[in-house]
Amino acid sequence: MQILAEHGTHISLETAELMLDFLYKLSNLSVSEAILSVSRQKNGISPKNRKS
Repeated sequence: MQILAEHGTHISLETAELMLDFLYKLSNLSVSEAILSVSRQKNGISPKNRKS
């Protein structure tokens, strides 16, 4: 909240909690995708050859 307020954006505590929850989930997805990508590279699986 403080960082946003320093840049002219004021949010409620509830909104800050929702934003942090969203960012936490997004960061977990990003890390999982990065780990999966490295694993695929090590196993010689390209994005074109993988099954959905």
